[in-house]
Amino acid sequence: PALENIRGLGKLEGKSKGLSIHQLKGVDPVTELRFSKLNHVGAAVVWKCIANNRHLTSLSLRNTCVTGAGTVDEFKVSTSGKMLQVGAVVDGRTVFARRRAHGSSWYLHLHYPAVMQQLAEILPKSNLKILDLLGTELTLEEAKSIMAAAGSSIQSFCGGIIAAGATECDLSAAKLPLPFNRLTSSMSMSCADALFLSVDLRRADTLTKVTVDDQLLTLAALRYLAEGLAALPGLKELSLLRHDFRRPSDDEPDSAKADAEAGIQALAALAGGQRGCLCTLTMSINEPSRYLDEAPPSTYGLHVLLEALARPESTVTTLGLAGEPLWPAPKLEEVGHHRHVAAERRGDTDRESEGCGQLLPMLAKLSKLTALDLSCTKLRTASVAEVVELLTANPALRYLQLSRNKAMFCDRWARGRVRIHDKRPFKDPLAPFWEWIAKSKLDTLALAHCGLGSFDIQQLAGAIAAGSTVTELDLSNNDLVDDGLNELCQLLERCSSLESFTMRSVGNPYKPEKLFPTEGLAVALASAKLVSLRMGGNPLDEAACKVLAATLASHESLREVEVNLHKKAARDMALVLEKNEILTDVTFCRVRSKGPFDAETKKVLEAAAGSRIALSFVH
Repeated sequence: PALENIRGLGKLEGKSKGLSIHQLKGVDPVTELRFSKLNHVGAAVVWKCIANNRHLTSLSLRNTCVTGAGTVDEFKVSTSGKMLQVGAVVDGRTVFARRRAHGSSWYLHLHYPAVMQQLAEILPKSNLKILDLLGTELTLEEAKSIMAAAGSSIQSFCGGIIAAGATECDLSAAKLPLPFNRLTSSMSMSCADALFLSVDLRRADTLTKVTVDDQLLTLAALRYLAEGLAALPGLKELSLLRHDFRRPSDDEPDSAKADAEAGIQALAALAGGQRGCLCTLTMSINEPSRYLDEAPPSTYGLHVLLEALARPESTVTTLGLAGEPLWPAPKLEEVGHHRHVAAERRGDTDRESEGCGQLLPMLAKLSKLTALDLSCTKLRTASVAEVVELLTANPALRYLQLSRNKAMFCDRWARGRVRIHDKRPFKDPLAPFWEWIAKSKLDTLALAHCGLGSFDIQQLAGAIAAGSTVTELDLSNNDLVDDGLNELCQLLERCSSLESFTMRSVGNPYKPEKLFPTEGLAVALASAKLVSLRMGGNPLDEAACKVLAATLASHESLREVEVNLHKKAARDMALVLEKNEILTDVTFCRVRSKGPFDAETKKVLEAAAGSRIALSFVH
C-alpha cells in the first residue's frame, strides 16, 4: 500500500525480497517502475498505483511472469533431450515446473490471466507512455487486448529499446535476452513478444538495418514481426540467424498451420520486393535437434523464400545462408566399431535430408547477387557442379564465403582411394571450381576451415594468377603440412593482385616441428603489394621473428599486420614500429599455453608505437 503514497524517487526497482520504501516520501513523484518478480497480489497493488499516480510514465515488467493460484487438473512428467520436466495441467493449460535452487521440491509458475485483464482495464486511465512487456509470457489474445486498451497513448511496448531516429536496431538474444518460455516449454520468442516488437518497429521509420539473431523465432511469431519490418520504408539489411522455421506437424491445430504459412509468406513478400527495398538478407534455420528431440532439419521456409528471391522484382543482392544444410547428408552405416560413408559412393542419401538437395538448383535461379555466404552449409564434392552453376549464374558476384565446408574439398581423396590401383590419371572433381575462380570478378574469397592441402593451394594459386581479380583471400585454419606452407608462400609471390591476405593458424601452434617457413614468406612479401597481412596463430621462433621483422621494416605498402611474437625478438619488432611510417594497425599474438605478454615487452613495444600506430595484444 505504501506504493500509492511515494513522493520521492525518479526510478524504483522491485526485487523479489520486497521493497523498503517508507523512507522515500517527500520530494518528486515516481516516474518509472521496474519489477523483476510479481505475483497476482502485488500486481493488483501496482495496477492501483498506475491508476492513481498521474506522474508515472514508464512501467517495466520484462521477463516477469505474473503468477498466482489455479486449479490443478492433473500432473505430467516428460523428458525433452536430457532435461526432466514436471508439469501440471492448470485450468486447461499445461504449465511446467522447475526444481528450486536448494532442496528437492518443485514449484509451478502459474500464469494468471485475470490479472492481465485488470491491467488492460487500468491502462486507459493511466498516463503511461512506455510499457515493457517483453518475456511476460502473455498469450497472443492477452497481448492484443492490452494493445487495444492502450490505444495510441503508449509510445513503446518494449521499453523504448528502439531509439527514436535510429538507423540500426539489434534485437538479438545477446542484446535482448528473453527467458525460457514456461508455458510452451520452449526457448523461442513468443507471438506476443513479436507483436510488441512489430508495433515498435512500425513507429521507427528511420531504420535501415535490423538484426534479430538467436531468438529461435517460429513461423507463427515471424508472421507478426514481418508485418513490422514490412512497414519500414528504408529497410536495406535484415539478419535472421539461427531460428526455427519448421513446417507444423500434422498433430498441430489448423490455426498453427495457418500462422506458419502466413509467417513465411510475409517474409517472402519482404524478400521478393513486394514490400520495401531489402538489399541484404542473412538468415539460417536452426536444426531443432539442438534443443528438442532428434528431428530432421526442415527446409520448408527456405524453399518458399528462394522462390520469392528469384522473382524479377526482388532487390536482394547480398544473401547469407551460413549454417544451412544445402546438400543431403550421406547415410552413415555401422561397421564394427567404426562409422564410414559407404552409401555415399553408391549415390544413396539420407531420406530425412533429401529436401536439402533441391536448394542449390533453386539458388542457381538467382542472378543479381553480389555477395554470397555459404559457410558451413554441408557442401560435398558431389555438389561442386551445382555450386559452379550457381556462381556462374551471378556474374556480378564480388564476395564469396565458403568456409567450413571441409567435405567439399576432402571427399574426393576418399573417392580417389577406391581407385588407387587404377592406371588412369586422377581427374580433380573441383577443376570446374578452380576454372570459375580464374574467370570470375571476385574481390573477396574465404576458404577457411576447408581442409585444403598443398594440391589445393597450388590449384588456387594458378587460378588467381591466371587473371582473377581477387584482392582479399582468407585461408585460415587449414592445418597445412610443410609442402602446403611452401605452396602458400609461392601463392603470395605469384598473385600480385592480392591486397589482403589472412592465414591464421595454418600450422599447428602446439607442434614446434611445424614452424612457419618464414624465409620463404619473407621472399614472397618483398615482391607482394599487400596492404593487410593476418597470420596470427602460426608459431614463430626467435630467428623466424627476426627475419620477418627485417622484411616488415622496409615494406612499402603494408598498413595492417597481425603476427605471432617471440619474446626475444621484441626489440627487433620495436624497430619495425619506429622505422616503418606506413603501418597504422599492428596486432601481436602469443600462444595461450605460454601465458600473456610480460609488462616489459609491452612497455617496449608501446613506446615504439607511440600514438601513430594502433597496437593490440592477443593471447
